[in-house]
Amino acid sequence: MAEALGVVASAIAVIQLSKEVISACQFYIEALRSDAPTSLRTLLIEVSTLKSVLENLEFIAKCETFTPALQNRLAASDGPIEGCKAAMTALEKLFPKQSLQSGQNASKRQKVQATFATLAWPLKQGQVQDLLHQISRHRDGIQLALTTEVTKDIKDIKAASEEIRSILTEEQRYRVCSWLTTTDPSPIHNRSRRLYEDGTGSWMLRSQYWTDWLASKARCLWVHGIPGSGKTILASWLIENVQGHCKRVSTENTPYTSIYYYCYFGHHQDEAAPFLRWVITQLSRQADVVSTLIHDLFRRGGEPSIPELLDALEVILKVFSCAYIVIDAVDESDPRDELLKVIHTLVTDQRFSNLQILVTSREYIDIEQVMVKVSVSVPMANELVEQDIRLHVQSVLRSNPKLRCWPDDLLIEVEDAVSTKSKGMFRWAVCQLHELQRLKNDREVISRALQRLSKDLDETYDRIFLRIPQEDWEFVSHTFQWLWFYGELNILDYGIPCIILLDAVKGSTFRTGNDNSHVLYNSERLQELCGCLIRCLEDSISFAHYTVMEYLDSARICQTPLFVFSTGKTKVLATCLDTLLLQAQICASQDLKYLGAGDCLHIDEPEVGAQPNLSGYPMTPLQIAVAVRNWEGVRLLLHYRADPNYVGDPLDSTWPANSLMASFERFRGMSPLRICRGGETLSFADHFEGTLASSTKTIQQLLLAYGGRDFQWEPGEPMTR
Repeated sequence: MAEALGVVASAIAVIQLSKEVISACQFYIEALRSDAPTSLRTLLIEVSTLKSVLENLEFIAKCETFTPALQNRLAASDGPIEGCKAAMTALEKLFPKQSLQSGQNASKRQKVQATFATLAWPLKQGQVQDLLHQISRHRDGIQLALTTEVTKDIKDIKAASEEIRSILTEEQRYRVCSWLTTTDPSPIHNRSRRLYEDGTGSWMLRSQYWTDWLASKARCLWVHGIPGSGKTILASWLIENVQGHCKRVSTENTPYTSIYYYCYFGHHQDEAAPFLRWVITQLSRQADVVSTLIHDLFRRGGEPSIPELLDALEVILKVFSCAYIVIDAVDESDPRDELLKVIHTLVTDQRFSNLQILVTSREYIDIEQVMVKVSVSVPMANELVEQDIRLHVQSVLRSNPKLRCWPDDLLIEVEDAVSTKSKGMFRWAVCQLHELQRLKNDREVISRALQRLSKDLDETYDRIFLRIPQEDWEFVSHTFQWLWFYGELNILDYGIPCIILLDAVKGSTFRTGNDNSHVLYNSERLQELCGCLIRCLEDSISFAHYTVMEYLDSARICQTPLFVFSTGKTKVLATCLDTLLLQAQICASQDLKYLGAGDCLHIDEPEVGAQPNLSGYPMTPLQIAVAVRNWEGVRLLLHYRADPNYVGDPLDSTWPANSLMASFERFRGMSPLRICRGGETLSFADHFEGTLASSTKTIQQLLLAYGGRDFQWEPGEPMTR
């Protein structure tokens, strides 16, 4: 009871101080009118807001709804109320006492101006701004305490965690966090930050949405827009800003933190569990604590359930006063029902009341049905976004070596046309600028092109593909098939190294029987043909945007002359797997005669890793790899889901062009495990016997671990057992 009375008394004292400061601000603003500094108006608003918060605090305290923990937190000598009191006292002293008596010769305005001269110096020195910053931080702390009622002080939480911390070394904590992390979104964040254009995204920082979210007045924001509207780039920019906010307001006793997560269609997964695991990992690393619950899950092994992960999140969140989470591209989770349920729980469950969540996604009905109930809607299609697109267009027009040579009035015409017709689509604007730079510097040509700008992304992509010379269609088509294929394997985070991609395309186009050896296809030619459809970073190639992949995989493209570029699954597998089958067979049966004793055969993962179980060949690459005791090839093939019991088509007599294939006739119909246990091996190395026993044992263990069986196929039986 005494603590509650102390809280009320302190609040009343600060309210009284705020009234005096408000009165002084109103006095100066009324007297000076247009001459009044902007800082006075800001001061009036901020102090008035603080007064309102404290009046609510006084009311709640009198209703005796405080928990003991909340009372202690608010009444602490280093708590937010005492912080407000100290800042307000210092602020009140900056205002000179007024003694304007009626009847004096000088006018009221003259006296105010004279008096205000004594006030101007501290304002210029930044004292008021510093004090306002302190007041804002302490006010946020009071609001957070009133809405969340965090039941434990951070020192108590750290003390409760001391037992597990003392048991676990730093290396052990690292292992637990590594186990917990299944998806690391940081590469996507870093890539998105590199694509950010200075000045864009500032519209969000100017909005009331953002201010309310940072101040915990809005629990959840839902930023939504059409494909290509720049949601991911915006998210990366907002993440950087919320990180800066946390650094500014966080203290030892009221720590603030932020975490981000990017859903990504290339992950091919339900993002609910990976998202929770990443958030818990990041919070644990920042707190330098591994909770007992997480450690128990680690020791148990297996996959934690969603309820278990939510329980673990609840525990680690108690270390923080507030945690901001930004989740990008919820629509790209596959499926997304579970992730939407998790988001709904995080926003509505009182256990997570110190979480602030920002979600970005496309405008899909199922997402809207969930988010509209728990969030504040922030549409991407608004005037502020169009202003940001204009800034981006201006930047490109100034920096692009081809475009900046155009006449100034023509550049203004381009800026207006692209910015106005973008309708909030950043991706659309990027593509238009990329295509416009191909035009010659001719006013009539450029003006005509501006009048014929495509209406949406689909039409934009149609035009880009149609301008590719028809003799290059096969090369470009195979390029996108390989990008899709390696994207499905998810082997490389940053795309495919250009040299590997070009080699793969060369191999697959050669298999079609079309000889294009007279044409030079290199990275420069690739970029010239594909333009803004691909992204080239650090000599790696990837889809420029997920909308390109969606376009190529759509049913619509199959109804047009551009069907040759489609990346339908059946078509891609027929092209890529056939090529990789040959590569894997050649790789697995390499002539070992130049290998010395103890030498290791190095195989490139992208060459072998994609090998599936394609029918129509007498043997599989896995059988061949086992026959030559190529344990590394066996490991890679099994890792990428080669069937350990598939024996190919023993009745088929068609071998790919490989002179060594005849040597494998004796192994037809044998399961890989039978080949391994049979004792026969193909090795042309003079001194390979020294490592043969070791390789055989390792391969046998691998095959058994993947469910391999020992059998010999007989006619009439299925190809697998």
